[in-house]
Amino acid sequence: MDPTQNELELNPAPAPGPEAHPPAEPPPAFSRSELTRALFLPHRAIALILGERERLAATVAGGPELGLTVILLLLAATAFALPYGAFSAAGGAGKAAVLFTVSMLICFPSLYIFNQYVGTGLRLEQTLAAAALFSAAAGIMSFGFFPIAWFLDFSITDQGTGAVSFRWLSNFLLAVAFGLGLLQVGRCFVWSGPFLRIGPAPKLLLLAWSGLLGYITFRMALVLGL
Repeated sequence: MDPTQNELELNPAPAPGPEAHPPAEPPPAFSRSELTRALFLPHRAIALILGERERLAATVAGGPELGLTVILLLLAATAFALPYGAFSAAGGAGKAAVLFTVSMLICFPSLYIFNQYVGTGLRLEQTLAAAALFSAAAGIMSFGFFPIAWFLDFSITDQGTGAVSFRWLSNFLLAVAFGLGLLQVGRCFVWSGPFLRIGPAPKLLLLAWSGLLGYITFRMALVLGL
């Protein structure tokens, strides 16, 4: 028997290892044309704010159109919340928008100051974008709830117990929109995207700020008579 063949049988060639895959390309930031289109097309604004969170995070982290992104978020926060206030037990077209946006603006200075204190390195407009994302996402969620609120308000004719229970249901839907707005901030800036490299301190700060925002929003709801 050929000794070379014997050696090959005793020492078989190693199996080929798995192919090395190149690292995934980071998602691109939003372009000016995409953001401008979203300013005029509500369904595109919803898609960009809720459905493309990694690209939104990339835009906030280092995209050239951060200012336009902040404008889109603040406009969405106001415009999408108006129908809920107009067609529900909220009792005013602007109440839901004030609830989410003004409460956020009251709490925003504390978020920016403590972000600088813990050393996140986030600029003023980046911090505003993260805070405005809460208001925009909450406003969009309330927009999704407003046909339900309108139908229940229209169909409940009892002005006694039925009206009271509908008011509680309306406030519950607003609370759900609030929670989903905060969750969207976490999905964009805490659990995915370029902000993953930030250490635990800023994430704990965001958690504490969420509690503050929740309390201020509750107090705002009382002021608005919700």
